[in-house]
Amino acid sequence: DASIVSKIVDLENKSSWTLMHRFNSCAEAIQSGDDLRYVYVWLRFSALRQLTWQRHYNTQPRHLTGAQENLTSTLARQFARAKDPIEAQYVRMCLANVGKGGNGQRIRDDILHIMH
Repeated sequence: DASIVSKIVDLENKSSWTLMHRFNSCAEAIQSGDDLRYVYVWLRFSALRQLTWQRHYNTQPRHLTGAQENLTSTLARQFARAKDPIEAQYVRMCLANVGKGGNGQRIRDDILHIMH
Protein backbone atom coordinates (compact mmCIF):
# COMPACT_ATOMS: atom_id res chain seq x y z
CA ASP A 1 0.00 0.00 0.00
CA ALA A 2 2.82 2.38 0.76
CA SER A 3 4.24 1.84 -2.72
CA ILE A 4 1.16 3.21 -4.53
CA VAL A 5 0.94 6.15 -2.14
CA SER A 6 4.58 7.08 -2.73
CA LYS A 7 4.07 6.57 -6.49
CA ILE A 8 1.09 8.95 -6.47
CA VAL A 9 3.00 11.56 -4.46
CA ASP A 10 5.99 11.30 -6.81
CA LEU A 11 3.78 11.66 -9.88
CA GLU A 12 1.84 14.61 -8.47
CA ASN A 13 5.11 16.42 -7.74
CA LYS A 14 6.44 16.24 -11.30
CA SER A 15 7.28 19.60 -12.82
CA SER A 16 5.06 18.96 -15.86
CA TRP A 17 1.73 17.38 -15.05
CA THR A 18 -1.82 17.46 -16.36
CA LEU A 19 -5.16 15.75 -15.99
CA MET A 20 -4.21 13.68 -19.04
CA HIS A 21 -1.13 12.36 -17.24
CA ARG A 22 -3.21 11.62 -14.13
CA PHE A 23 -5.81 9.69 -16.11
CA ASN A 24 -3.11 7.64 -17.86
CA SER A 25 -1.34 6.94 -14.56
CA CYS A 26 -4.60 5.87 -12.89
CA ALA A 27 -5.28 3.46 -15.75
CA GLU A 28 -1.76 2.03 -15.40
CA ALA A 29 -2.22 1.64 -11.63
CA ILE A 30 -5.48 -0.24 -12.13
CA GLN A 31 -3.97 -2.48 -14.82
CA SER A 32 -1.02 -3.31 -12.55
CA GLY A 33 -3.38 -4.39 -9.78
CA ASP A 34 -2.88 -1.51 -7.38
CA ASP A 35 -5.50 -1.04 -4.67
CA LEU A 36 -8.61 0.67 -6.05
CA ARG A 37 -9.19 2.48 -2.77
CA TYR A 38 -6.13 4.63 -3.38
CA VAL A 39 -7.01 5.21 -7.02
CA TYR A 40 -10.48 6.32 -5.91
CA VAL A 41 -9.08 8.82 -3.39
CA TRP A 42 -6.66 10.11 -6.04
CA LEU A 43 -9.46 10.63 -8.56
CA ARG A 44 -11.72 12.14 -5.91
CA PHE A 45 -9.16 14.78 -4.96
CA SER A 46 -8.73 15.52 -8.65
CA ALA A 47 -12.48 15.85 -9.24
CA LEU A 48 -12.71 18.23 -6.27
CA ARG A 49 -9.95 20.27 -7.93
CA GLN A 50 -7.63 19.85 -4.97
CA LEU A 51 -4.91 18.61 -7.32
CA THR A 52 -3.37 20.53 -10.20
CA TRP A 53 -5.09 19.90 -13.51
CA GLN A 54 -2.39 21.52 -15.63
CA ARG A 55 1.17 22.50 -14.76
CA HIS A 56 3.81 23.47 -17.32
CA TYR A 57 2.29 21.37 -20.09
CA ASN A 58 -0.11 22.24 -22.88
CA THR A 59 -2.52 19.33 -23.32
CA GLN A 60 -4.19 18.90 -26.67
CA PRO A 61 -7.93 18.20 -26.25
CA ARG A 62 -7.75 15.01 -28.33
CA HIS A 63 -5.03 13.62 -26.05
CA LEU A 64 -7.07 14.46 -22.96
CA THR A 65 -10.12 12.78 -24.50
CA GLY A 66 -8.03 9.71 -25.34
CA ALA A 67 -6.69 9.48 -21.78
CA GLN A 68 -10.18 9.81 -20.35
CA GLU A 69 -11.55 7.13 -22.68
CA ASN A 70 -8.61 4.85 -21.80
CA LEU A 71 -9.32 5.25 -18.08
CA THR A 72 -13.07 4.69 -18.42
CA SER A 73 -12.44 1.59 -20.57
CA THR A 74 -9.95 0.27 -18.02
CA LEU A 75 -12.47 0.83 -15.24
CA ALA A 76 -15.23 -0.86 -17.24
CA ARG A 77 -13.04 -3.93 -17.78
CA GLN A 78 -12.19 -3.93 -14.07
CA PHE A 79 -15.89 -3.78 -13.22
CA ALA A 80 -16.61 -6.74 -15.49
CA ARG A 81 -13.84 -8.75 -13.77
CA ALA A 82 -14.79 -7.73 -10.22
CA LYS A 83 -15.35 -10.79 -8.08
CA ASP A 84 -16.36 -8.85 -5.01
CA PRO A 85 -19.20 -6.30 -4.62
CA ILE A 86 -16.93 -3.94 -2.69
CA GLU A 87 -14.44 -3.87 -5.56
CA ALA A 88 -17.30 -3.22 -7.99
CA GLN A 89 -18.47 -0.33 -5.80
CA TYR A 90 -14.99 1.24 -5.81
CA VAL A 91 -14.93 0.98 -9.60
CA ARG A 92 -18.28 2.78 -9.79
CA MET A 93 -17.04 5.47 -7.42
CA CYS A 94 -13.90 5.93 -9.54
CA LEU A 95 -16.03 6.27 -12.68
CA ALA A 96 -18.15 8.94 -10.99
CA ASN A 97 -15.00 11.05 -10.57
CA VAL A 98 -13.79 10.74 -14.15
CA GLY A 99 -16.76 12.26 -15.95
CA LYS A 100 -18.68 11.09 -18.95
CA GLY A 101 -15.90 11.88 -21.40
CA GLY A 102 -15.86 12.68 -25.06
CA ASN A 103 -15.24 16.42 -24.83
CA GLY A 104 -11.59 17.18 -24.15
CA GLN A 105 -12.00 20.72 -25.49
CA ARG A 106 -14.59 21.56 -22.83
CA ILE A 107 -12.34 20.21 -20.07
CA ARG A 108 -9.37 22.15 -21.45
CA ASP A 109 -11.48 25.32 -21.60
CA ASP A 110 -12.45 24.77 -17.93
CA ILE A 111 -8.77 24.41 -17.04
CA LEU A 112 -7.92 27.64 -18.84
CA HIS A 113 -10.83 29.39 -17.13
CA ILE A 114 -9.55 28.27 -13.70
CA MET A 115 -6.01 29.41 -14.53
CA HIS A 116 -7.04 32.91 -15.61
